[in-house]
Amino acid sequence: DVGFDIRTVLRDDLVWIAENAGVIVLLPGHENSKGAAAELALARALGIKEIEVAQEVVDQLLEKGYVSPD
Repeated sequence: DVGFDIRTVLRDDLVWIAENAGVIVLLPGHENSKGAAAELALARALGIKEIEVAQEVVDQLLEKGYVSPD
């Protein structure tokens, strides 16, 4: 159990991407995520650009406090 309704969360996420996203950012480890796979498939189907971020970039953003580890 993940503590939330995965169908609802994924539906809302994919609808938001379809209606709003101009780009999706793929974080390290996205290959192991079913949610990221769904987002990537949708982005590719809609022609939305994708950017893959290296772990070093994530580490720098965390270090500077620009993003949260959550």
